[in-house]
Amino acid sequence: MPASFDRLFQKCSETLQATTDLVFPPCCALCHARLFSSDPIVCDDCERQLVLLSAPSCDQCGMPLDMPDEDCTFCVGRTLHFVRAQAVLEFNQPVQTLIHLLKYRDRRSVGRFLGHRIGKIVVHESWFSHIDRIVPVPLHAVRRRERGYNQAEEIARGLAFCTHIPVDAGALLRRHSTRSQTRLSVDERRTNVRNVFGVSTGRHFKNARIALVDDVYTTGATLDECAAGTGGRRRRC
Repeated sequence: MPASFDRLFQKCSETLQATTDLVFPPCCALCHARLFSSDPIVCDDCERQLVLLSAPSCDQCGMPLDMPDEDCTFCVGRTLHFVRAQAVLEFNQPVQTLIHLLKYRDRRSVGRFLGHRIGKIVVHESWFSHIDRIVPVPLHAVRRRERGYNQAEEIARGLAFCTHIPVDAGALLRRHSTRSQTRLSVDERRTNVRNVFGVSTGRHFKNARIALVDDVYTTGATLDECAAGTGGRRRRC
């Protein structure tokens, strides 16, 4: 393609974006304040409300601890299929609103924004440097068609953009639809997703070091079943 055509295409894209911003000015997804760039999703004031988790947490399941060296009661008696889980942002009202926009309001850019925000944190973790694939938790095919996209995949793509680690979006499949985990107890959550996930035809996870990505981490039941579906305990979430 000639360089002159590239420049023309770029100029037309910039003109179209400028016109769109003039008619529909970009606004903060949380407070709706005017944004003066189409790149940010939230304004500076609202971004400061996205609180990084800083309390001590279990090195394996990621659950909060009162003291750094105390035993994690959540892991007692459990055999987890992943090596480490880490949540990055506190699930406060602003984050809950962003997740709602991502899942139910077709705001896919919110997912990429959150993924990029997470990536800036975990990219400095020593364990993350060994990851060779990012795999989003899959939706059931019916739910995927209804929504039009997978919110976990959008977060994974934002994470990939920041870390330069490829996304394998079709690596896992969801064998059947399940109830929402939102109002279920810990035991009900585990039962609800038991044996739900499997490896897609033609995919292989032998010696793979993958990062599983989901939108919300509560008890780890979904991620644990995804890791179990890959057939081993060499996964990080």
